[in-house]
Amino acid sequence: MSKEEKLLILQMVADGKITPEQGVELLKVVGGPGTREVPAEPTVKPPAPYAPKGAIPPKQAESYADSMSKHFEDLGQRVGETVSESAEGLRKLISSFFGGGGLFAGGPEFELHDEIKGEIPAEGDLDISLRTINGRITVETWDQPGFLLDVKKKISARNEDEAKELLKDVYEFSQDGVSLRARAKESSGNFMGRNASVSFTLTIPRARQASLNLDSANGRITVEGVSGKRCVADTANGRIEVTGCHFGDAILDTANGRIEFDGSASNLKADTANGRIEACLRGAGTWKLGTANGRIEVEIEREEGTGYEIDISSVMGRLEVTGMDDAEVLIDETRQKFGSRRYKARTKGFEESPVKASLKASSSMGRVTVSL
Repeated sequence: MSKEEKLLILQMVADGKITPEQGVELLKVVGGPGTREVPAEPTVKPPAPYAPKGAIPPKQAESYADSMSKHFEDLGQRVGETVSESAEGLRKLISSFFGGGGLFAGGPEFELHDEIKGEIPAEGDLDISLRTINGRITVETWDQPGFLLDVKKKISARNEDEAKELLKDVYEFSQDGVSLRARAKESSGNFMGRNASVSFTLTIPRARQASLNLDSANGRITVEGVSGKRCVADTANGRIEVTGCHFGDAILDTANGRIEFDGSASNLKADTANGRIEACLRGAGTWKLGTANGRIEVEIEREEGTGYEIDISSVMGRLEVTGMDDAEVLIDETRQKFGSRRYKARTKGFEESPVKASLKASSSMGRVTVSL
């Protein structure tokens, strides 16, 4: 496979046109190196079907169904580990090809930092956009009136002087009033094989409202203690952590990685193709969580005067809801032995509640647990 073909596949991943897992499969098809064959069969085989003559006693049927449910949860975890290992190989390819290709070998890794400090107009919500191809993005707060952007640049080079020369023009930053923009530039031929990365850490005033647009093709995204109208965090391969935050809208999306959310959002949408979702939710809102392969664990801090509606489902995992003993149950398939399960319930007086909150959570191959 030519260098151009590899770069095309990796660019498709970076643009969000395909997932890292699909990229792995494409690299396999066209003969890409560094990929891992997925075993034809799971390491642990399912238990042999119980098929006695005549009717199956209820206790034996229940025991068999429970063992099958546990098997599929274990199988889902193993599939996730296999996908993660394959995606890790792709992560290294992204690091190599978006940070460089394969012409340079050897040399130590150098880490350089740029600090950009600035003042912010006293009025207006901040509008922040950070984008990198290979690296982490962090947004945090402090008690200062201005902002601080730390740019961490890493590259393999023969010596420090060469590293400084190569990293002179790898990103661009601009400020227009309350608008802050930072973007890592696409790698040039000088980066071939040097594992270059550009990470951004932006610190903003704690008292200011901010809208965030964060995008990394390969790297973790972390947001701490920020409040504002909107937060969009998107990474093709990496974890997303949003803690101590309050947003009107929060859209969190990763193809391969865990999502953690702790705070409040009027509208929350969190999706991962391979990873667990953990959420601690406050206030009221419309919350939608989904994972193809992983558990979902939700804790809701109930507030007086708020009505809650819970709608959770799983194809191969168990469902568990606690803290809704007084609920009006609309659908209860938690004890269903085969096939997908669903549970939907409302707190008493939901329709008459002045404030309403709704949670919809779905996992294909993992359990879903909710506590209020």
